[in-house]
Amino acid sequence: MSRISIYTDIIPQLSKLLARIPELEDQLNLLSTITEGQGPLSQEHCHWVLWAAVHALRDDVVMAWAKQQFAEPAEEISRGAILASSRMAVTNPYFMARNIQPLQAGGSLESLQMRPFHTLNVGNACGYHYACVAVAAINGGFVCYNSHLQSLREQGESDAAIDQALRLVAGLMSIRQILFNARHFTAEIR
Repeated sequence: MSRISIYTDIIPQLSKLLARIPELEDQLNLLSTITEGQGPLSQEHCHWVLWAAVHALRDDVVMAWAKQQFAEPAEEISRGAILASSRMAVTNPYFMARNIQPLQAGGSLESLQMRPFHTLNVGNACGYHYACVAVAAINGGFVCYNSHLQSLREQGESDAAIDQALRLVAGLMSIRQILFNARHFTAEIR
């Protein structure tokens, strides 16, 4: 089976779009290459990134596609991905807005009535920080991104592994766009 057929077999409209614009295969190849499990990012951390990003994308079609395409995540990863995407939905816009013009009030997790990290019952701190980096990249929450990036570096994660995680996020974002385009392109030619 070719790398592209794993997408077109599940989403038939995609074949029509790729026939019209074959250059879009580049994005599909990017995602396939990253999820094949080779590279400096461990398979477990790859799953943390993948499922956190899928939740952060908030797209039912992408979620259904991911559930067909990938093995169901372990309970710890599923819980962590939901926790990361839910918490980052609060912290990303809050801290980004505060970054524009510093305020003399608030500015902490406590002011958002959020529990500190050490009380969250997360068994894999590194996996959770990867999940948060993925969600922050999708949400544009670069203040949180920098904080979690620093945590990954403090835990010994390499820039190459972090880059692989970001390429996975980019690949998933491109899947969301390609699936949207395929649905609407198909609707246009009916």
